[in-house]
Amino acid sequence: MKEDKNIDKLIKQNIDIEKPSLGFSNKVMSQIKVLELKKEKAFSSLVQKNLIEIPSLDFTSNVMSTINQDSKISIYNPVIGKKAWFLIASFVLVLFSYTIFNLELTQPYFQDLDKYIPSYDLDFSIVLPPLLTSPLFAISIFALSSLLFLDYFIRNRRLSS
Repeated sequence: MKEDKNIDKLIKQNIDIEKPSLGFSNKVMSQIKVLELKKEKAFSSLVQKNLIEIPSLDFTSNVMSTINQDSKISIYNPVIGKKAWFLIASFVLVLFSYTIFNLELTQPYFQDLDKYIPSYDLDFSIVLPPLLTSPLFAISIFALSSLLFLDYFIRNRRLSS
């Protein structure tokens, strides 16, 4: 500890603190101002060489008219049209309906498969009310769904294009 105090005293005695002259701050500030003035003159000359031109009053309308003349509106044309999709859907629906209404469970070409596939005699029977099993109910549901389907396309005018 005593050695540290001795070292501190020695350092304090041997350090000479420079004291600037009275006009030191003024001289430094004047040099900074001169440098700033030079930079400002250089910047102003650079800006004046490269001035931005002010466009005419109808510049925007001229540009927009040029763009409107050059632009072509592209219309999306699908490979398969809406009418074709409607015909495909109708064909699938008719084929599905024909298959469902003419399905017979005893078909001769499945009888040979019984040799290779084990059979399970599980009887899953669901008793439905007679209203749901009547042909009139099935026809009315089919007609209603067809009318709703057509109404959707007619309202959106998808068949007209």
